[in-house]
Amino acid sequence: MTITLNDKKLELKDGITCEEAILQAAKLQEGFVVAINNTVIPRKNWASTILKDGDKIVLVKLACGG
Repeated sequence: MTITLNDKKLELKDGITCEEAILQAAKLQEGFVVAINNTVIPRKNWASTILKDGDKIVLVKLACGG
């Protein structure tokens, strides 16, 4: 299946979870927010959220400061 991660097309196996895709493709673990098709996904739901062909994922890095 094909998804878009931060404007980059990726080919991933069918049935992959949001958490698996993030760890595999982005290699990030903490300090960011995930939105799938413009909906923020709480971290507790990453492992149970199955991605679908055509999903658009946006990772936003959190930053401290002012």
